[in-house]
Amino acid sequence: MQKVNDKKESLPGELAILPLKGTVIYPGLALPLIIGRERSIQLIDDALTGEKIIGVVTQKDPKIEEPKEDEMYAFGVAVSILKMVRVSEKDIRVVVQGISRIKIEKFVEKDPYYRAEIIPIAEHEEDGIEIEALMVNVKELFRKVVELSPQVPSELTSMITNLKSPGMLSDFITSSLNIPVEEKQEILENLDVLHRLNRVTEILNRELQVLELGQRIQSQVKEGI
Repeated sequence: MQKVNDKKESLPGELAILPLKGTVIYPGLALPLIIGRERSIQLIDDALTGEKIIGVVTQKDPKIEEPKEDEMYAFGVAVSILKMVRVSEKDIRVVVQGISRIKIEKFVEKDPYYRAEIIPIAEHEEDGIEIEALMVNVKELFRKVVELSPQVPSELTSMITNLKSPGMLSDFITSSLNIPVEEKQEILENLDVLHRLNRVTEILNRELQVLELGQRIQSQVKEGI
């Protein structure tokens, strides 16, 4: 089986582009997607007969059924299609794994689906005392958020324990949080690993404050009853 890193090195300069509604994908992470648009299903069918690598980008407005070129973010991710299952007459379910951040240079085709020239975004891992301290802090904040949030699976805390990459840690935590798509896209486009970790710290602190306030309100209501 070809490794993600190997695929990253051999990305083509042009990819079919799949627009996503309300979802942001990150490199290194696997995610299931439900796809129902005819254009998108044809894109997946065609990709499965080839290299199984496509580009995914997020729509700026999830309510738009057929987004135009300027209605999609320019930054996205090249993904490998791992699995495809038909779940109904109209919908398919695919599992994709992120390979690399990409930037769309220009669209070259619109029909039967979008194709674009892309540039893979190389990420440089950083280390040092500040990065290590931020990673420890982010992991602890995330554990607290998981403890208080019924929407975040508890097993995710054990999954971050052995993550050594600050970039992947930031991406993994962001993908797990129930935050606006615009913030998830912001993290995707943030190529400075130190700045990305700092931004994730801010988001986690905010989410923790909201959860703690909710818990206090709930306790006061119970006491009142």
